[in-house]
Amino acid sequence: MFVEGDGEPVTSYKSEYSVSFGRRYRGIPIEGATMKVTLDATGRMVRFSRDWRSIVGERPEPVALLDEAELAARRDPDVAGLQLRAMRCGFLESSTITYKQDSPGVACVYEYDDPEGRGTLANTRYERINLTDDASLPLEGQRLTGNP
Repeated sequence: MFVEGDGEPVTSYKSEYSVSFGRRYRGIPIEGATMKVTLDATGRMVRFSRDWRSIVGERPEPVALLDEAELAARRDPDVAGLQLRAMRCGFLESSTITYKQDSPGVACVYEYDDPEGRGTLANTRYERINLTDDASLPLEGQRLTGNP
């Protein structure tokens, strides 16, 4: 506990939260490559910083993404009545032990409350939807031979 000069205790409170992201290239962490988002106490983003350089010799390939209506059409009709708990969208990177991945998959992962317990964990159900306009693009790359 901190105390001011007059002996009064100082009250502490959370004024902001920070979330930092690292980066990997072909499964290897890139030291110093970070992205940091700072949120105020109410959850609003107040600061964003990025130290994320282009990789020499690599060129990003454009990928066409779905619009909201197309994304809704790909969702499983069985989850229509379930309560959505969380949704995370972005790049998926699979295990380098079991998959060979030339580029990260682009997807949304939906997490639902499932009172009937039909999901992978009791009372939780997950759904992954490929966000690219070509649904046949694998999200996790190609499975390596000899791996389960």
